Amino acid sequence: MSFTLDAYAARSCPLKTVNLFTPNLVAPSLERPDPPFFRDADAIEAEVMAAVLGGPGRVVDLRPLREGPSADAEAACLEALASGADVVIAG
Repeated sequence: MSFTLDAYAARSCPLKTVNLFTPNLVAPSLERPDPPFFRDADAIEAEVMAAVLGGPGRVVDLRPLREGPSADAEAACLEALASGADVVIAG
């Protein structure tokens, strides 16, 4: 296949020109990936939190304080950090 680029191609985006005039170029698939963590996010979150809570170091879980006043959660977080917690969840 032989062709000549015209003046419009010279003025347009170089990447678009390369893509347009590259033989055997295959367009990417438009299908979205479906990774497992999109299917059951709650189960993945529970698994990750269990791994963090069961891991080494001192872990403080402040998730039960989410529904209460934010001042209580902030005070609990500062207390956990001051006491040397390695990980504070929902702090």
